[in-house]
Formats: sequence, structure tokens, C-alpha cells
Amino acid sequence: MNYLRLSILAMALAMALAATARTAADFFVAMPESVLPLFSDTQRQDMVDYYRYGSERGTVNLFGGQSRVISESDGLLTVAVAENSQIEVAVIASKGDTIVSLISTVSLPAKDARIDFYDRNWQPLRRQPVAMPEFTDWITKEGEAHLAEITLALDFMPMTISYDAEASTLTFHNNCEGLLASEDAERLRPWLYQDIIYDIKGTKFRRRK
Repeated sequence: MNYLRLSILAMALAMALAATARTAADFFVAMPESVLPLFSDTQRQDMVDYYRYGSERGTVNLFGGQSRVISESDGLLTVAVAENSQIEVAVIASKGDTIVSLISTVSLPAKDARIDFYDRNWQPLRRQPVAMPEFTDWITKEGEAHLAEITLALDFMPMTISYDAEASTLTFHNNCEGLLASEDAERLRPWLYQDIIYDIKGTKFRRRK
């Protein structure tokens, strides 16, 4: 069997797994290496199995580090990729469709995250349901008068991202305290939103006012 045929079969198997996937672990195992090349299909399945068997055994990732699943629920699976990074697979299900999100977090040393959205076959959504917050999205009405002072203290806004399946919310949390001295963080606090929260209804994301 030649390499091309093996590649086609592997792709077909991944799509078949994704099509029948229901839980976050299912989608993690079915994730194509094009989305996350750190692990092979077999390694992803092993990582889930180790966690379910109560083992803390790590899996060697593409860069030679140790990675392992550290938490699992039907809608959310968290993987410690390395000491300073993790990923989360979140399943946002609705009657008409399923959105799979991949949240990647690194420590710089302050934690900073991004989120990407896919369909159930791990194809990027043509239209992302929500955009990453811009720097100015974090500025309160009071803070608009102090924009120059804020930008002098912060080059960018580090943030963490969390998905709550029970509450159906996606939350971007301001993590500037991880970069600033305590007195500077306290001074800027009234000028910055601490959280940007989206309520999710089906596949619609609405920013909470």
C-alpha cells in the first residue's frame, strides 16, 4: 500500500471519527495532525486512556516534552502540553450544529490565550462566532480618558479564556496583573474591564452588557 493511499485512508478515518464524535475527548482523539501536530492519533488516544485509568503517565510530544490530559468532562478536555502551556477542547453543541473550539494558553510569564473555532470535522469555521477582544475592547468609559496612560503601562492585554458548558458562557478574563506591579495594576483597575463575557444560545454568541 503506497503512501498516498495510506494518507487518504488516515484522512477518511479522521473524518469518520469526527463525524461520530460527541464528547470533548472524542473530538480530541479525532483531531487531525494539521490542527495540532504535537501528537499522533495513537498518542491522543493513549493520553485519554491514561487519564481515565488514573495514571499520571506523560506522552512525549513532538518537541520531546511530556504532555498529559489533566481534566475531562463531556464538554471540555484539558491537556497540559508543557509546564508553561496547555490546550482545551470545548464542545459547543446545539440542535442544528456543533462547534468545536480549541483554546491554547501559554505563560509569558503572564498567562495569555487564544481561541479558534471549527466544525465537527475540524474544518475552520468560515465565520468565527466571536472575535478575539482588541486592546480597546478592554477600556471602560472611565478609562477612555486615560488611554495614553494605559498604553504606556501595557503593550498588549494578556488574557485567559474559559468555557462554561453548564452556564453556556465564554469568558475572556483580563490578566494584566500577571504583567504589572501590584500598584500599577491597582491604579489601572477602574479603567479596564475585568471580564468580557459572551452568552451562548445555540451557535450564537452575544456579549453580555
